[in-house]
Amino acid sequence: MKCQDVRIQETTIGYGVFAPRSFRKCDIIGEIKGRIHDDPDYESDYCMDLGGDARLEPKAPFRFLNHSC
Repeated sequence: MKCQDVRIQETTIGYGVFAPRSFRKCDIIGEIKGRIHDDPDYESDYCMDLGGDARLEPKAPFRFLNHSC
């Protein structure tokens, strides 16, 4: 992923990830990396439920993706 492929921008409800260019269907934009917490009670504004007790605390820029776990 090149840094110019996505950018973080503040919105009225927080931060989001925006693409300054178009992508084709099925393009891979980037890889979500971060720390995995093996704790069912771990919570943050950005953590992603990986199933079971695992939670991913993603690093920027993809911590600001709109997702529903």
